[in-house]
Amino acid sequence: MFRHLFAIFFIVLMSSQNIYSQFLDNSDGTVSDKSTCLMWQKNAPGHQMTWKEALVYCKKLTLAGQSDWRLPSVEELRSIVDYSKYKPAIDSQIFPNTMSAFYWSSTSNANYTGYAWGVHFNYGYGNGNAKSSSYYVRAVREGQCGSFGDLVIWPPSTTRETQLPPVLTIEKITFSEKVLDALEQATLSVTLKNIGPGDAHDVQAMISSDTTGIVIPHATTFPRISAKGGKHTLEIPVKAEMNLPDTRAEITIQIIEPHFKVNIKGKRLVFSTRAFKQPDLKLVRFAVEEQTTANANQQIDINEIINVKLAVQNLGKGEANHVSIKIDNQQKGVMFLGLVDEGGVFRRPAHFSKVSPGKYETIVFQFFINSELTDKTLKFNIQGAENYQKFGFHTLKTVAVNTSLKPEGHIQQVAFDNDSDKNEDIIIDDVPEFLVDIDQSIPKTRMKNPDAVALIIGNRDYKQTDKVQYAINDALSMKRYLIDVFGYSESQVFLLKNASKGDFETYLGTSDNFRGKVFTHVKPTDPPVSDVFIYYSGHGAVGTQSKKGFLVPVDIDPQYAELGGYSTETMYKNLAKLTAKSMTIILDACFSGAKRISPMKQQWQLEQISLDNGVLMTSSKGSQYSSWYTQKRHGLFTYFFLKGIHSQAADLNNDHHISLQELYWYVSDRANGVPFYSMKLNHVEQTPTISGKNLSRVLVSFD
Repeated sequence: MFRHLFAIFFIVLMSSQNIYSQFLDNSDGTVSDKSTCLMWQKNAPGHQMTWKEALVYCKKLTLAGQSDWRLPSVEELRSIVDYSKYKPAIDSQIFPNTMSAFYWSSTSNANYTGYAWGVHFNYGYGNGNAKSSSYYVRAVREGQCGSFGDLVIWPPSTTRETQLPPVLTIEKITFSEKVLDALEQATLSVTLKNIGPGDAHDVQAMISSDTTGIVIPHATTFPRISAKGGKHTLEIPVKAEMNLPDTRAEITIQIIEPHFKVNIKGKRLVFSTRAFKQPDLKLVRFAVEEQTTANANQQIDINEIINVKLAVQNLGKGEANHVSIKIDNQQKGVMFLGLVDEGGVFRRPAHFSKVSPGKYETIVFQFFINSELTDKTLKFNIQGAENYQKFGFHTLKTVAVNTSLKPEGHIQQVAFDNDSDKNEDIIIDDVPEFLVDIDQSIPKTRMKNPDAVALIIGNRDYKQTDKVQYAINDALSMKRYLIDVFGYSESQVFLLKNASKGDFETYLGTSDNFRGKVFTHVKPTDPPVSDVFIYYSGHGAVGTQSKKGFLVPVDIDPQYAELGGYSTETMYKNLAKLTAKSMTIILDACFSGAKRISPMKQQWQLEQISLDNGVLMTSSKGSQYSSWYTQKRHGLFTYFFLKGIHSQAADLNNDHHISLQELYWYVSDRANGVPFYSMKLNHVEQTPTISGKNLSRVLVSFD
């Protein structure tokens, strides 16, 4: 008899770890809790659902041959929390794939019926959430306690008898943000200390705020706080919605211990909030250009490639993030080729990580118009969106076929709600025009000058100093005017983009050999028949030792212009040896933004004296900067030089001829020319200069 009892005791003793382990994996997708006699769903669903959806899900669940599943109460859900673990606060071996998130219980909040209790398995604390919100769920059913043969093994009772009260005090309240921004999430930390003789159970932090746009759990439950100095910090998420105002917000914190009726009232947290600043994307520029065509006529024709150019600007007070620009055309005969980006064409929308307030982005989409087009009008649906999908635009733009192309759009301003907004440093950028007036409908004259020679240089992309942003634009426009207006032969107009020192010497010669390419194209006749036109847009520099002027090739360091630059003195000496009928030298030497380059001095004008048949016109005096006209995408001086010809406004005496003197008077006019606009647009002084002995020479004739 004794041996049998001993054997039973030994077996029970050796098996006690398994007998008294709280959970038993039933190997059928369920877990039994031997301390509560509950059976749990082992693998909870991985998707979230509302409280009502959770009730229905559990009720309809069939698992391990059982169909009496239900949503657990909050006390039942707390029974599987393991406070020795966090993220998640549960035995992950027994309950794998548990999210560190909120799980629903069937227990409604007695004071707020639209809320229900649950447990957040990040740290295992309980709190309430709106029933309309979506969270995770784990089903439960009534189970059966384990047995050992005929012997039922009952674990120690889990009934808790609180004999001594806790004494609670809020030790610390902290807030993670000094200023809470709209759409931001902060953390409210509440540290509760128990200095009493009894443990504190089921203590709730009741949180409330009357500030619009602040979302916070109404109630959150602390885990057990040990007696005699135990403490716990509860971290409560505070979310700010888009409708948060600029104000001083308050959060009220109330601590409730239900068993001994402990109630700590009225703790307040005060902090500043910052309202959401809306972006406002607008299509502010739209233009269609011929890109590749057999008939360049500034119209849309069949069988040509066109560019659709857009400028999208953020006119709001907030940053626009994850911006996407799309374009669509479903017409027969219109083929979308793609987005022009980084030298290629890609079949995708335009994307920008952000567009700051006042800033803009330019986009070019390319289309091919084929022979199937029968419509008289092209229709482009253009859509701009940002990450909130609320502050973009959707617009339809139409372009008539076989009609002169014209740009659309204008500069706009941010609308401020109050004076405080105006203190923010929001600068609205001027968006450049896509189709600049001087580059459209260039006038045709009957001038023919087949023996004339021109060298056009546009140096934009410098390797060791700042770009001259519109130098190549200037050069391209000047070439078109020389051919279409001045009557030069295209084969006699040489265009250099981003010229090196070798390029300067090839065309203009060196100090030892003046016979450059320009020289070889000037006819050596007597009397001379070749007009020579030299145009330069780019940086200029002054030698630190010689104090003489240099044109700056794109591949040199301007600090060493005397070693690597092209001397204007050499240029003038070599040009003086040409058998030219006349010589016109136009220098738009731009120094704005060129931080390491000194302005050219008056030596340029003094050197011109040796050119008896020449006229030199420069964009500014030697001590001044030459600025840009960003909206027109040209150097300011070059723009007015060509505008005087384009509009014939430089024909001051209305005789249908424009002389060099008249053109200079037009560009240098202090009321409407370069000096006025330089100060208006760029806040710098810029006065063009002219020198030479034949200023009355006619440059353009419109007869």
